[in-house]
This record gives sequence, structure tokens and C-alpha cells, in this order.
Amino acid sequence: MLLVTCYLLLVTCYLLLVTCYLLLVTCYLLLVTCYLLLATCYSLLNFLSNLYETKLLQVELRFFYQFSLSKANFSTLD
Repeated sequence: MLLVTCYLLLVTCYLLLVTCYLLLVTCYLLLVTCYLLLATCYSLLNFLSNLYETKLLQVELRFFYQFSLSKANFSTLD
């Protein structure tokens, strides 16, 4: 009877260790998922920032081009 009790206790400890290991693996996978999500968000924000800067530069260049044309038109009238 004592042998069966010890065997059941060992099996219980083994199952507890397996459960803890699976819990640690789950936490690790959750951390990896969070890291990948943060990296994706960072890349997306970086892309949108670059896109915004490009559009802003295009607007500035267009304004400068139109300003130069209007200034050139005024200088030809003189």
C-alpha cells in the first residue's frame, strides 16, 4: 500500500512539473507574441511617419514650386 501511495505521489509531482513547464512555455510564447506585436506596431508607426514626412515634403516642394512660378511671373511683368 505504501508503495502505491509513493507511486501516486511521484506521478502527481511529475504531472505538477509538466503543468509548470507548460505554463512557462505558454508565458514565453505570450511574451514572444507581445514582442512581435510591439515590433509590428513600431514598424507600422515608422512607415506612417516616413509616409507623412514624404507627403509633407511633397506639399512643401509643391508650394515652393508654385511660389517660384508666381515670383517668376511677377519678375517677367516688370
